[in-house]
Amino acid sequence: MTDNTIKISVAIATYNGALYIEEQVQSILSQTLMPFEIVISDDGSTDETLSILEKLSTSSTVPIRIHRNQNKQGVTGNFMNAMRHCGGDYIALCDQDDVWVTDKLAELAKGFNDAPTAQLMLSDAYITNAALIKSGKTLWQELGFTPSNQHKFLIGNQLEFMLRKNLSWGLTLCFPRHMLEHDDPKHLVDLWKFDGWLGIKAAISSSIYLCPKPLTYYRQHGKNDVGNPKLNYHPLLLISRSFDDQSFQKQLNRCEQLLAYVETIGEGIHPGNLNALKIYISALKRRMALPKSRWVRWMFILKHFLQGDYSIMSYSLPILSALKDVVLSKNTSE
Repeated sequence: MTDNTIKISVAIATYNGALYIEEQVQSILSQTLMPFEIVISDDGSTDETLSILEKLSTSSTVPIRIHRNQNKQGVTGNFMNAMRHCGGDYIALCDQDDVWVTDKLAELAKGFNDAPTAQLMLSDAYITNAALIKSGKTLWQELGFTPSNQHKFLIGNQLEFMLRKNLSWGLTLCFPRHMLEHDDPKHLVDLWKFDGWLGIKAAISSSIYLCPKPLTYYRQHGKNDVGNPKLNYHPLLLISRSFDDQSFQKQLNRCEQLLAYVETIGEGIHPGNLNALKIYISALKRRMALPKSRWVRWMFILKHFLQGDYSIMSYSLPILSALKDVVLSKNTSE
């Protein structure tokens, strides 16, 4: 299979995206490798989104298929609808308000030729403002996904990384259409969200391939469904962004349900991923069980830090996770 024979569908979920949708679609139609089709699911737009798309579809040599939801689906349902209507061999996800680098599809096709067994490809993205002026950082840089971590990710247990921090952002994803052939447990898709679940699903078998080149201009304009992942490295601000008990419980709940699922699927699990999930859950439970008194808690935190619990839960800044637990009270009565 050559790059030119790979059929890549582009799936876009739209909702009141008139301000940027034409620029995004034009960037797809300007690719050095043309997409097989552009499939759009609209969730009831009340602005000019649909009229813009219909106009583009009449002049495009690439098929642009527009599907209108009868009932509002939300972000996950809207994207799932677009994906299910795709007919290409691969599906590249696309937000309505970004812009693609001109060789994005060519790079994705090359990646799947280099790694034909990959179940998911992740690429980096430039973070920009509303006018597409680069911030100077990429998405992976802001997530702390350094070249060293990328290397470890490719040769190790990928599920470990995905549990520590979600690397599976919809605007960066491309995957074989057969990833959608089997109905996934709806409760897991809901718990991890559609893009996060695709990452978890592929990471279970450690079959994710990385394209480190930024292939998207990730536009930040104040109304994004998911905003800038930018980390502010001022220590006090980082420490203030701690998981509370409710967040920990939510993470524990979805990890335990994921464990139950992984234990039932049998084949296809990368060696070590099942054990990594169990280790992560144990570390999470220990962190949730820290004493409420700060003066007692620090001794337990030191013990857990030395035994590696915070490295299990954070691949970039484990020391800051420990500092959060030292500084922040677990209740207001302390």
